[in-house]
Amino acid sequence: MLRCEQCERKSFPRSDPAIMALVVHRGTQRQDDRCFIARQPAFPPGMFSVLAGFVEPGESVEDALRREVLEESGLQAQQIRYLRSQPWPYPASLMLGYLVETDSDQFQLDNDELEEGRWVNRQQ
Repeated sequence: MLRCEQCERKSFPRSDPAIMALVVHRGTQRQDDRCFIARQPAFPPGMFSVLAGFVEPGESVEDALRREVLEESGLQAQQIRYLRSQPWPYPASLMLGYLVETDSDQFQLDNDELEEGRWVNRQQ
């Protein structure tokens, strides 16, 4: 909290929630599991990331996660499991990390945001 010394007004910093989703397609054996990663055109060459996005006003975190995964990859989020959070100074965000399972490995990229996507296994 910040307090103005002149008027005593109290100001509380805002925190904008954002989600990160590790999307997993389960194989028949654990070693067959794959996760989806993608890259934005602004990323350095060779850099990929899990999917991420901001929670919109009036939207639950779970709805934001389903929306972002669907918008960016065309994949349906089936099982959602919270993993952990961390502060993310953009400029005042809280990043919430989730593990998301999907039944299909057929993706359709949002070409406005992403230029490439791929499934990778643990070894890759």
